[in-house]
Amino acid sequence: MLNLFHDFAYSFRLLRKSPAFFLIVVLTIGLGIGVNAAAFNLFNILILRPLPVPQAAEMVRVLRTSQNDSAYHSFSYPNYQDYRERTAEVLDLAAYSQATFTFSRGDVAASNGQLSGPSQEVAGLFASGNYFSILRATMALGQPFSSVQEEKNEVPVAVCSFGFWQSQFGGDPALVGKTIRLNGIIFTVAGVAAKGFSGTEVETPDVWVPIGMQARLTPGSGQISTRGNGWLSVVGRLRENVSMQRAQAAISVTARQLATAYPEVNAKTGVKLGPGVILTPDKQAEFQAIWLLLMAATTLLLVIVCANAASLMITRAVSRAHELALRAALGARRFGLIRLLLTESMSIVTLGGLVGLGLGSWLTSVLMALVRLPSRNAALMNAAPDIRLVGYTAALVLIIGFIFGLVPLAQIRKSAMYGVVQSGSHTLSRAAHGSLVRRVLMVPWIYRCDSRHIP
Repeated sequence: MLNLFHDFAYSFRLLRKSPAFFLIVVLTIGLGIGVNAAAFNLFNILILRPLPVPQAAEMVRVLRTSQNDSAYHSFSYPNYQDYRERTAEVLDLAAYSQATFTFSRGDVAASNGQLSGPSQEVAGLFASGNYFSILRATMALGQPFSSVQEEKNEVPVAVCSFGFWQSQFGGDPALVGKTIRLNGIIFTVAGVAAKGFSGTEVETPDVWVPIGMQARLTPGSGQISTRGNGWLSVVGRLRENVSMQRAQAAISVTARQLATAYPEVNAKTGVKLGPGVILTPDKQAEFQAIWLLLMAATTLLLVIVCANAASLMITRAVSRAHELALRAALGARRFGLIRLLLTESMSIVTLGGLVGLGLGSWLTSVLMALVRLPSRNAALMNAAPDIRLVGYTAALVLIIGFIFGLVPLAQIRKSAMYGVVQSGSHTLSRAAHGSLVRRVLMVPWIYRCDSRHIP
């Protein structure tokens, strides 16, 4: 351990003597790692990161499958009710469906009955009465609608998002109890969701309304009562001390029961529990096609950048060949020389990794803008590093640092450094210029330069 500490101290002393080399290599590696880490972070946020709710590890997505195809299908409201009731011991299930509403202020002029303000389209969500409780949502004002209001909707109620409350009502603290109009129907505002609550979708809704309002807001659709008409997505929260395997077994039994009871709708269908992440599987498939191209491009850039940095490292190692040969002649073991070069390369690459980690977080926001992700979802747009991004960056640092340490050593060893001290660095330099390693590392740059002259 003491020898390792001495190697680090020696490496930093050498780097202080060559600040230009040190800065160029660190920034070069930081650029390559940063761009690649940004692409991974986008995947991390949309595919790996759980829903932004308390106790997110307990959340699951409930996916309806069919033997006729590989796609996932929506639930009808009657089917959702049966699953919720029959699996209540292991799961608490909530249903929702995205919608678009025409919104206007609820107050009506007494003289002509016309709306008092202009109308506009807003993002809405039909939600079950337990939607907010399952997500452990808190309210900035008022309270969420209840399971009773989910079906009995004599007095329509709605919950506004925090952003909608701020933009449309100026943060009016007396909004609860006032009315708004959605598709021409007057709703009483029951509550305002807390700042940062985004729900279960990529785009934060402006307004949540009970599922029972579906028939009145979209008359003639008949979706609320038709068992064969799938239109709902379902999420769940595992009960305390219930594993995913146990919940899966219970909900599979219910699926078979419903297939027997309603074969015309539920035959050859099943239910699969998946991780409680932000994107639904169908949206994941759309995103992954774009992400694979993005990851391939950023990985190619990382290889090119590393090739350039490795070339600089080889040049530096060759310039130190006489020093290393003298160490070997004086009794330094091969392991000690390997450790010295690895320590120096790891020091440089680690600093480059720290630069890349910060750059990657910033570039993630840029990538989100390029793929047009909704910027209103504060939880989704949080590109700050988490444990997965830090782990991925650390893995890149270890791989690149190991390669950067061993490639120069392999080049010097090829020059028979261990046997001839008197040859100095002249012979080593000539060997380096003709080495296969150096030529391979320079291929991307040669191709890049030649391509600029192709008409």
